[in-house]
Amino acid sequence: MAAAANLIETSFSHDAFALVVRAAAKKGVTLREFAYSAIYQEAVSTLQPDAEGEVIPVLHLSPEERENLAKILADADSNAELIAAACKRASAIPFREVPAEERL
Repeated sequence: MAAAANLIETSFSHDAFALVVRAAAKKGVTLREFAYSAIYQEAVSTLQPDAEGEVIPVLHLSPEERENLAKILADADSNAELIAAACKRASAIPFREVPAEERL
């Protein structure tokens, strides 16, 4: 079973696009990874103050971890066992809310 994807289409001025491309390169990620991360982080920061006691988990990954995750998810069908094992391990990790002063 292939993973469902929700696509977002947007356009940038040439200057804004060049800026985003440079920022992604500086972080060592693809433009797609950079855009996903930026959109997700903005959504989390927007919703966090309004979440009535709801904790929205934030996952911080290194460039190498993001690359590995992207490779696994790119072929989710053949990596189903790896994904299931990772989910099982991750669900066993106790959640700790990080105080604002410890966040980046």
